[in-house]
Amino acid sequence: EGSIHQGKVSFTTFLEWKLRSLLPSIPIEIINFGKAGETSAHVLRKVKIALKYNPDLFIIYSGHNEFIRFDETTNTNLGIIEKIFNKSYLYSRLFKKVLAAFIDQIPLYITEIRKLEDEPICKPEEFKKIQEEYKGNITEIVRIAKNSNIEIILSNVVGNYEGWEPNRSIHKAGLSGEKLRRWRYHFFRGSDFLKEKKLEYAISEFKDAKKIDDSFAELNFLMARAYEEAGSFQEAKKEYINAVDNDGDPKIAPTLFRNAILETCQNYKIPCMDVINAFERVSEKSLIGYNIMVDAHHPNMLGELLIAKEIIRIMVDHNLIVPSQQWSFENDRSDDWY
Repeated sequence: EGSIHQGKVSFTTFLEWKLRSLLPSIPIEIINFGKAGETSAHVLRKVKIALKYNPDLFIIYSGHNEFIRFDETTNTNLGIIEKIFNKSYLYSRLFKKVLAAFIDQIPLYITEIRKLEDEPICKPEEFKKIQEEYKGNITEIVRIAKNSNIEIILSNVVGNYEGWEPNRSIHKAGLSGEKLRRWRYHFFRGSDFLKEKKLEYAISEFKDAKKIDDSFAELNFLMARAYEEAGSFQEAKKEYINAVDNDGDPKIAPTLFRNAILETCQNYKIPCMDVINAFERVSEKSLIGYNIMVDAHHPNMLGELLIAKEIIRIMVDHNLIVPSQQWSFENDRSDDWY
């Protein structure tokens, strides 16, 4: 996993520390092949390279960066600043050090002007191709592990569903001028009602807009906000997920990727780690946001530690590497110590 934290700390760091405490008699070495911005295709190539180290276990956490190949035209947070700083290695390092020093105290919100009604970052056929490539890469990684008699854990990947607004909201194809005019009427009335905290009216207007066009990500996101403020948390959670799935420039892995992980685990009978569920358990009303994330898809330190703990739980439950009775949980330290 790539890291944006000071000292390059990630869940692999916490995992190694915990394993050394919990399995004191077993030599532990963890090699993190992850790098920020890499796709499942990069992960597949690195899995092949990792074979020469004769690993006992692969842990695969990948899915947020599949659309990064189109990033030259994205509207992501700090995009212009990043492009300027990335021209210089020195400035890039300086920027990352400053960012890392404050990353756990200052959430990264979208600050640039986003177009409300935008164009998708790529064509529909390219979206479909990327989704197919992702599933194919994950399947090939599992096949390699199986053929090499290496244990493997696949994980879904968690996102900042509550806090990160959609990057690009796209109207569905074929919407007539009259329908678009009606949609805008309901959408903007709903937005105004939401600002005025007239939540029942806001939700009603958003529902009317959704009947006309249910594929507009910003509508899903604002509708989720209205439901959340009204105390309808399950409905809010559903709409936050819809906002991710309808985003025309996704920085959070869509549901299709989550389903691909689950299906692959079931087909090959391997452990599947549900990090999203783990994060929901520690999030108020099960809504994952800046309480445990720092941007669209990077967890804060608490989140990184939680992923490490989930990996250990999976290892114990499935007797990976060593039988469950060999774990020395009396040696574990508190979360505050880590």
